[in-house]
Amino acid sequence: EPRREERGVMLVKELDEFNEVYFFNRGIHEIGFEINHKCFFVLRYKNSNVIGAYGVTFNVRALFVYKTFSACEGFSIRKQNWINEILDQNETIMSVIKDSVKQDYETYVKRKLLSAKQ
Repeated sequence: EPRREERGVMLVKELDEFNEVYFFNRGIHEIGFEINHKCFFVLRYKNSNVIGAYGVTFNVRALFVYKTFSACEGFSIRKQNWINEILDQNETIMSVIKDSVKQDYETYVKRKLLSAKQ
């Protein structure tokens, strides 16, 4: 589904459930964390990144805050479609996607943000 979000939109808050996977190919979005109701953004991605693939794939809640820094355009896949049409189609593809999503999330997002949060 086509997706467009305006500047300053909070896509996902900490402990929210991921209901879709975002694929933004235009715009800038940030990832950060919240302490005492104040958000601190550590990572900024421009014109490319996937949001929510880890949360939807492994059915976990968000550890971090995701927000648009500028207007963002791209596509999204709803959680049910991601699971039924992509992951459940083939066991070989499912294991490759799960491994890739987990490694990317832990390397490029989780490790960096938890380090900054401490």
